[in-house]
Amino acid sequence: MTHASLSNWEYYEIIRNAADPTCSGQLQNAARTIDALLGVPYVKQYVKTLFGLQDLEHDDDFVSVLEVRLKPVVNPRCGR
Repeated sequence: MTHASLSNWEYYEIIRNAADPTCSGQLQNAARTIDALLGVPYVKQYVKTLFGLQDLEHDDDFVSVLEVRLKPVVNPRCGR
């Protein structure tokens, strides 16, 4: 039986290891920063508003939207 995996960190670990170290580091820093900001109750709503996602109640939903938006991004300094 198959099941949906809501958290597939192994997929992103392969990409992280293969990516340009500068780009990989920038993405890791962004993730740590967003996680830290979401941990501050009075900042959380402001951060979501910056991304136009103020109506999302759950942080997991917010982060999932950001994650999906990162996939098609092409940065010429990151090897593409």
